[in-house]
Amino acid sequence: MDQRFIDVWIGVVRKTSIERDLHSLSCEQLDRLSNLIELMERLNNLSRFDNPDKLLTDSNLSARNCEHISRLWHATKQQETNRDWSVDVVIGNSRIQKSLHVKITLPVGPHLVEMSVEKFGTLRFEVARALQRLESYL
Repeated sequence: MDQRFIDVWIGVVRKTSIERDLHSLSCEQLDRLSNLIELMERLNNLSRFDNPDKLLTDSNLSARNCEHISRLWHATKQQETNRDWSVDVVIGNSRIQKSLHVKITLPVGPHLVEMSVEKFGTLRFEVARALQRLESYL
């Protein structure tokens, strides 16, 4: 696979700069790179339920390159669905007081989101309500 596609995709997904020397590229190559970045940003904004084929077929890329980018997209979206979550229970015991603090830990990309049980319950309720509303439109 062309390393250029991998570098651009990693830069877009991680929202970092491209790990390549861009000074040696011609104006035409920079223009193609700009179009590639724009395409990959649009692909990255798709949810795992969307189909990237329409964007890829509308691009000026070869079928082989579209296939490579499609594989990158599917691999990334598959990783997003395999996220772990956990419930950590921290029990504190001292002479002054005993306390039980339950906290929900949810990894979201490079960040770790922690919330109380009450907040998690509210979040779970709102997500269920949003999904129910979406199903009513189908």
